[in-house]
Amino acid sequence: NSECYLAFMDHEQDTQRIVGVVLLNEHEQVTFPDYFLREGVAHFAMFAVDPTLQAIGVGTRLLDTCTRRARELGNTQLALSMARPDAALLRYYQRRGYEQVQDWQWPYTNYVSLILARDIAPISPTNTSTKTSTPPGSDGRRRRVESRPTRVQRPSFPEDQFNSQLSSRRCSWQPTR
Repeated sequence: NSECYLAFMDHEQDTQRIVGVVLLNEHEQVTFPDYFLREGVAHFAMFAVDPTLQAIGVGTRLLDTCTRRARELGNTQLALSMARPDAALLRYYQRRGYEQVQDWQWPYTNYVSLILARDIAPISPTNTSTKTSTPPGSDGRRRRVESRPTRVQRPSFPEDQFNSQLSSRRCSWQPTR
C-alpha cells in the first residue's frame, strides 16, 4: 500500500476541502526505475496543489510530511519522477535540493521522465546554513551547498488563520485492478 497525504483547508461552515495531495512509495504494476528500488530510497508521486493556493506553503508542508515519514521508515533519500520537458517543475525541485539521477521511460507516457533524488538524512543542528553533500548518483566528489531562504507568498488572511485552516491527513491508497 502507498501512503496518501491530503492537505485540507477549512472551507464554508464546518466543511473542509482538499487543497493538495501526494503519494509516498506509490505501487504500480509496471517496472519501476532502478533508483526507486535501491535500499534506503523512498519516492513520491501524484504531488499536486490547488493552483489558486500555490506558493503559500501547502506543497512545502506536504513534501515535509513525506520527508518526515520517509525518515521514519528508515530511508536516507527521497526520489521522484517528473516529465523531462517541464523545465519550470525541474527548477522547482532543484531549488529544494533534488538532482537528476536517472532517465526513465514509463510504459504509459510519450515523453522521457527524469528521476530526481535528494538526501534526507538529518542535518547537523550545529550547522544548518551550509552543508557538504554528495549528490545521489554523483561521482562521489563532495561540494558545498548553500542554504537559501525561500520566499513564500502568504495568503491574504492572517498567518495564524492559515495555520489553523491547513491540516494534512494520512490515508491508505490502493490502485484499482
